[in-house]
Amino acid sequence: MSAFDVASAHWNEPPEWIIVLARECDATSQNKVAKRLGYSASVVSNVLRKQYPGNMAAVEDVVCGALMNAEISCLGLGTVNRRNCREWRNRSNTSASHNSLVICLAKRPRVRLALC
Repeated sequence: MSAFDVASAHWNEPPEWIIVLARECDATSQNKVAKRLGYSASVVSNVLRKQYPGNMAAVEDVVCGALMNAEISCLGLGTVNRRNCREWRNRSNTSASHNSLVICLAKRPRVRLALC
């Protein structure tokens, strides 16, 4: 059974990123795709089966960024690849670099001061 068949069987109407993920697995291999995404093959398998208990939105960001070259308007860095934006957001809890600090500050809610 192909990865596309597996995804189609488990998702009523698979979103575009699931279809792209499944087609890429069929074109290469699940292991190669998993390595390219930075996940294990079991995570990719569970995502295709709609059984992944982790953060599905994070996987979607990585798939869209790595396989679909999707861009997003990132609060701190401007227009960047979705995968890169998520990586910087994950690093933003440290002040390891200038970009981490920019993202950390951009994630904070804006505070308005009332003038008396």
